Amino acid sequence: MKNANIETRETLLELYKEFKGDDILAATMKEPEKKKTDRLNAAHYSTGRVSASFTSTAMAPETTHEAAAIDDDMVRYRYVKKKGYVRLHTNQGDINLELHCDMTPKTCENFIKLCKKK
Repeated sequence: MKNANIETRETLLELYKEFKGDDILAATMKEPEKKKTDRLNAAHYSTGRVSASFTSTAMAPETTHEAAAIDDDMVRYRYVKKKGYVRLHTNQGDINLELHCDMTPKTCENFIKLCKKK
């Protein structure tokens, strides 16, 4: 469970305290990792936790705004400016393919990953 509201976390914590040593409950009690925001992956909008905690009683109160983190894929694809090349080895000979990574970076990445699989 990556995202759980405060009530769910408190209920799981209470269950964990009652049934100590349960491996399954211990695995669910791990805190989700917060993405560190830096100048490359910081969004121009906030996470919205302050307004959500103000309007919802189920969330813990937040008083500081923090910039949302952009997905690593979006940050990585922003800097792809060149074409990619793949050489397929077949029994009839080699086929050289030119991939337009500058226009469709995610598609090219998926294609290259599939080519690397055996």
